[in-house]
Amino acid sequence: MTLMNDNMDTVMLTMWNQFVNNECTQILNITNRKPIIIGCRLKVSSYNGISLSTKSSSSFVIEPEIPQAAALSIWYNANAEKAMDIICGRIGLETKSLSTLPSVEDIITIKMIDNQLNTRRSFWINGHIKVTNLIQPFWYLSCEKCTKATGYEFEQRFNCLYCRHDQVKAMPRCRVIVDLIDESSSLNATLFRNQAENFLGCTAYELMNKSDGDFVKDIEKIAILSSSHKLLIQVKASKHEYRDITRWKYTILSVCDTISK
Repeated sequence: MTLMNDNMDTVMLTMWNQFVNNECTQILNITNRKPIIIGCRLKVSSYNGISLSTKSSSSFVIEPEIPQAAALSIWYNANAEKAMDIICGRIGLETKSLSTLPSVEDIITIKMIDNQLNTRRSFWINGHIKVTNLIQPFWYLSCEKCTKATGYEFEQRFNCLYCRHDQVKAMPRCRVIVDLIDESSSLNATLFRNQAENFLGCTAYELMNKSDGDFVKDIEKIAILSSSHKLLIQVKASKHEYRDITRWKYTILSVCDTISK
């Protein structure tokens, strides 16, 4: 999850193990209120920018009843739009402000997408994101320039055959294959990079260093929590042809809270 202070500095917080089932659940249930939290004894990482994560001795106070929390809440309410612009940019959302959100008339059902692929490639739907495959690879090593997958080791340098850049590093990239579900149908789609990291609440680098057994337990809890929230989702369709067979693949571009009709 992304945290912000009253200087509008942002940092990503990753919760592991028991914190996913306890504090993370409490925060997600009230995320629409933009809750104030206090975190103690957190692990600080400096890889690719500062990030925070939990350790066994960490502790949290959610919505503390202290003057500083009340002042921070007042500050946020007065600066909500600017704060959301910054947060959206931090986690890779293309939607920057309320003015760029679609109108109710622009939101379609999943079942309607097939009939509109000949005229456009980007769609807004109102539905749920669900992870059904908990043993999928949630990260892979890729070219740091073009993000194409590679077989080289972490930070090993190589000449990329896709983007033609020389001496690039192999770096971890996050990816999550999910199902989008609304009242009409379902759709298979993929979250990449910042979108995927925000959904999972951790970075690709952290995933690379996390044991598979522990992470499967955490992602199962995250998957249950995420599927319970209805979201406004922007997807992009891309056409793939192979041996006269046409397939459509969908990438999630933006995710935000639902808007009232």
